[in-house]
Amino acid sequence: MPRTLRPRMPRMTSAPPGWYPAEDGNLRYWDGAAWTEHTQAVPPAAAPAFAPPMYSPYAPTGAYGLPRPERDGFGIASLVLSIPGVLILSIPFGIIGLVRFKQRTRRGPVPAILGLAFSALWIGAVVILIVVGVGHDVTRDATGAVTQSGKISPADLHEGDCVVLPRVVDGTFQNVELVPCDQPHNGQVFTILNAPAGPYPGGTALRESSLDACRTALQEWLGTDQTLLHVVSFFPTELRWRLDDRRERCLAVDRDRDVTGDMRKYK
Repeated sequence: MPRTLRPRMPRMTSAPPGWYPAEDGNLRYWDGAAWTEHTQAVPPAAAPAFAPPMYSPYAPTGAYGLPRPERDGFGIASLVLSIPGVLILSIPFGIIGLVRFKQRTRRGPVPAILGLAFSALWIGAVVILIVVGVGHDVTRDATGAVTQSGKISPADLHEGDCVVLPRVVDGTFQNVELVPCDQPHNGQVFTILNAPAGPYPGGTALRESSLDACRTALQEWLGTDQTLLHVVSFFPTELRWRLDDRRERCLAVDRDRDVTGDMRKYK
């Protein structure tokens, strides 16, 4: 009679009753003292209570899963170009950036807004310079002589112009009172010099060098170094210097009285 081979079972000593894995891959019941004939297959592994999502519940995209718009290059270009004052590009680029933001094709309107703001500041500065630099009601004849008095920027004074200045001249002048020389005045532009080329030397240094040059020129204009007239110099600002305007306007000034005609008569 053929023999039935029973699977070998692991040795058990003091294990409590229960189902234990046998060497044939099934489970066999241990009654606490010996192995029994009761076997059963290993039950399949239980499925997890829930499956983890295959996607993040918070996607790094825009609303409803749409791709997030990119930052607008026109707005950034507007900001960069507005700082040095390239208005011909910064203004249209800023407008394009805002339009693209409103159409929701690009995000981040801040660079475009800042670019337009800086451009507006540049425009305001230019307007102020124009207003300050343009004379008010001043007219000249064909020879350049003043025929009607008015306010004018010191940078627009011509050689031979006559002006009315405060008795104490100090500080910066945005404009001066220009009059025909046959009317009472206390100052006259007797020459216009050019400061040496080079980096802007600073307001104090330029003022001193300009006055020295004007004093020397005054002696040549009068033909003597003995005079009661004083020297006033209108020298260029740093902005005009950077625009290559280094002209220094030298004025002979009488601090005690107003005169008419050429001031050399009253030296």
